[in-house]
Amino acid sequence: MSAVKVFHTKHQRYPKSLEDLVPGFIDAVPVAKYTLGLNQFWYYSDEQYASLFYVALPPFGRPTYDFTRDEWGYTD
Repeated sequence: MSAVKVFHTKHQRYPKSLEDLVPGFIDAVPVAKYTLGLNQFWYYSDEQYASLFYVALPPFGRPTYDFTRDEWGYTD
């Protein structure tokens, strides 16, 4: 998460994808833990908004991080 914030501070925009952070901000896109086999993060951004989520083990839904609010929430 902090790599997205550092990218935003440096470039005055959110990265278009998590791959935009490699290698300048992180070595590789991390694997999501505690998932039901998908083991990946999904990322969305536009000019004013960015969020990151993953599918957690049931019944916990999709933990979602909102970069504009700087907080975690849940979808589902």
